[in-house]
Amino acid sequence: MLVVVSNQGVVHYICKDREFDREAAVKLIKECVEEYDVEGSTAERYKAVLAFLVRCSEVGLFYK
Repeated sequence: MLVVVSNQGVVHYICKDREFDREAAVKLIKECVEEYDVEGSTAERYKAVLAFLVRCSEVGLFYK
């Protein structure tokens, strides 16, 4: 489990379940990064992260 507390005090976490597939997760991250110019603006990196979080359940990760 990875836990992050925002500057506003909101707690976010991501955890894996029994169905977690590491190779699929790495592939998904790469797909999301390729979709955006992560070398560019912070906004583009943010979009790549959001794209990953939206789809992370596909690889056995859950975000809340």
